[in-house]
Amino acid sequence: MRPLCPRLQFWIHLSGDHGVSARLTPTGPLTTAVRVDWLVHADAVEGVDYSLSSLLPLWSRTSEQDWHLCEINMQGVRSSAYTPGVLSERKEAGLDRFCSWYVRTMQQGVQQAQQQIRDQASQQTADFKKS
Repeated sequence: MRPLCPRLQFWIHLSGDHGVSARLTPTGPLTTAVRVDWLVHADAVEGVDYSLSSLLPLWSRTSEQDWHLCEINMQGVRSSAYTPGVLSERKEAGLDRFCSWYVRTMQQGVQQAQQQIRDQASQQTADFKKS
């Protein structure tokens, strides 16, 4: 059983006349930067090929709903009753592999640093005994 692993979130929605990409980047333990980009063909003409007045209200509303869900989810995560769950083996296998690799890599780095500290301490002790 592995706890969830933080990661960059990115998604893109494509329609016949536009695309929307969103990127969420953690900026701290309790904050996230959100960047949303609207994509239309380079030659597209507003009002002819797409209409902001019909697109923006839908995306504004769904974005506000998503942010609200994130905020109330965070309240639950910050609760003293919260316990991290496991990743879905069926849907999050790639994330599980990444988290496992990351944990192994960090553990190896810690072990190497600890060994270097032990080696330095041994060398300092040997140098002290010689003097």
